[in-house]
Amino acid sequence: MLVEAGPGTGKTRTLIARVEFLLGRKVPAASILALTYSNKAAREIRERVAWSMPAAAAEIWAGTFHAFGLELLRKFGHLDNIAQPVRLLDQADILAMLEEDLAALGLDHYLRLHEPLSDLRFVLGAIGRAKDEVKSPKDYAAAAARMAQAARTEEERIKAAKAAEVARVYEFYDTKMRKEGWVDFADLINRPVEILRARPEVREELRGQYQQLLVDEYQDVNRASALLVKELAGEGERLWVVGDARQSIYRFRGAAPTNTRDFQKDYPRGQRKPLLVNYRSRKQIVDTFGAYAATMRVGGSTTVKLTTQRGLGPEALDCNIALDRNSEIRGVADAIKRWRAQGIPYRHQAVLCRVHSNLERLALGLEAAGVPVLYLGDLFERPEVSDLLSLLSFVAEPHRGGILRLADLPPYRTPLADVRAFLAYAAEAAKTPLAALADVAIIPGLSEPARTSLAALAGDLAEVGFKTGPGTLLSHVLFDRGALLRAYLGGDTAADQQRRLAIHQFLQFAIENNTDRRGDPKRSLLRWVRRLEVFGDERALREAPAAVDGIDAVRLMTVHGSKGLEFKVVHLPMLGKGLFPLKWSGERCPAPDGLLPTSASDDHDEEGVPVLRRALARAGSSVAVSRRALFGKQQVASVGGPEGHRQSPATVARRGTDVGPAPPAAAARRGASGFTRRPGAATRTKERLRYTSPSTGSQQAGRAAACRCR
Repeated sequence: MLVEAGPGTGKTRTLIARVEFLLGRKVPAASILALTYSNKAAREIRERVAWSMPAAAAEIWAGTFHAFGLELLRKFGHLDNIAQPVRLLDQADILAMLEEDLAALGLDHYLRLHEPLSDLRFVLGAIGRAKDEVKSPKDYAAAAARMAQAARTEEERIKAAKAAEVARVYEFYDTKMRKEGWVDFADLINRPVEILRARPEVREELRGQYQQLLVDEYQDVNRASALLVKELAGEGERLWVVGDARQSIYRFRGAAPTNTRDFQKDYPRGQRKPLLVNYRSRKQIVDTFGAYAATMRVGGSTTVKLTTQRGLGPEALDCNIALDRNSEIRGVADAIKRWRAQGIPYRHQAVLCRVHSNLERLALGLEAAGVPVLYLGDLFERPEVSDLLSLLSFVAEPHRGGILRLADLPPYRTPLADVRAFLAYAAEAAKTPLAALADVAIIPGLSEPARTSLAALAGDLAEVGFKTGPGTLLSHVLFDRGALLRAYLGGDTAADQQRRLAIHQFLQFAIENNTDRRGDPKRSLLRWVRRLEVFGDERALREAPAAVDGIDAVRLMTVHGSKGLEFKVVHLPMLGKGLFPLKWSGERCPAPDGLLPTSASDDHDEEGVPVLRRALARAGSSVAVSRRALFGKQQVASVGGPEGHRQSPATVARRGTDVGPAPPAAAARRGASGFTRRPGAATRTKERLRYTSPSTGSQQAGRAAACRCR
């Protein structure tokens, strides 16, 4: 059974109801297996099951595909030469392993001598994408060979040579991993599939153990996960999945919405049943993202028409145009304040963007306008995290100058002249700055306040050794000693709470990277942090934990980060061609032709509309979309892309979407923000309106979007 669950139709609630139904039919709780794509969804399922069925919750297996795959490898991995306990290599481990064997890889096109890992990470991405589709090194090499055979131009021959180079790295990498008995993240799915195919007795044992298989977010799982489901479910008589191909927004991570579209090819006797009622959003919002659904190819020829339980609402859609970026940010700030004045707290409002760079600009602008925001941004660039990094650097990197930042922290405040005297002494005595702390009492030229501060630092670091992990060091300084932590505990504003949240996130990261078998774990962490910054891969650390729910601040996040969340008011700024949908910028390491079912560029194009549809669907009462007329030095008049299937809410309305009667306040109103709000318009009107740019103070005429936003 495939339950087609559109936005806001209560898919998780339906899944929990299925569990309750099975338990009511006396199905043993231990025979129920519930799998999902993300940790967040898995946590929600476990919490809801524990709340509604506490007695059965402990026996039901509910978690992610990868967690389940890891459990299978712990139980059956020895059958496929997987070391026990299972050693799971993360990206840092894999890159370090390949760096050690760099000469054996035979790199040419993907080698940068000054930073070998900069291109290797793209090669690993291509290998991971092949694993998503269960493609072996031989499959990759065969596809590269076909490209070379078909090549007619120099450009085509270079592309084929690059693909062959990736195939060689894939072969080397796969051979070494299997020889050592190690696994990577993709292997948590692929290797269980191999075991179940090669060992029918194991497959039958698991089918007997898990007689009821439930899958959430089926549109977001990759093909390897769908094949694992197939091995566990057989013909699918006891399989029950929830998904909506039109909500698939993770294709760049390997998600295969075709799993949902082709469900009845995998399970010929399977059935489809749609959920028809949206419980979250006002009718105007549902009709808008429903209009987008009808233009999408991925969902097939049939479109489910959703009804809404909440009906019409005033100002459910709000379309705005600003002169420039500063005007738009000011407009968003004023809209947030206006909704708060009407009783919508900051924490029930969200600003969603396509990329983090736009969120960073918005965060600065909103904070300057007095709007509290919840957005960590680049974790390692935050001042409080930089303080902790300087502490690690002072201990592990004696020539990096971490003392210069530490000397400005309250517990260790030391004048610059004293810092110079301290470093001069350490250099003359041929000691590291950490070792020189033991001589603070006898260092000549230090002021008494400096001796006191440096003695406090020496006391905090007295128990640190070479193999002390970064998480252990920071936990000791912050919690056992406490002086540094007290500097961050003051205040209860959203910014103060966010500061402490950032420390929590970084401390968790440090604890997870607390060991290094080959050297100083503190130095290894610092090296990895710098590589994450260079590679731009620190974004995974920006997701705030559930503990922040009580902070009254506007949530800033990417559309992908808003998965599974809902807000009373959603602001969607910075729309525009090349921004939302995001412009395709190409691939650094493309797969060979014919290896994957779709190309990355096609996936990108297909994903643009689902991302916007997902963003609109986060809103319960109102969604405000906005764009600016000026992009750099160019005037841009398009909200969405030129293609027929890339349309903004305003454009959908222009095409005649029936969104109900207008609210009483139908006149356009000028805000103090610099953009014009159009909460309602009974007819299609075009009015010349004036916009103010806070950055220039100039006023210019603009033309309002012809839209029926109600």
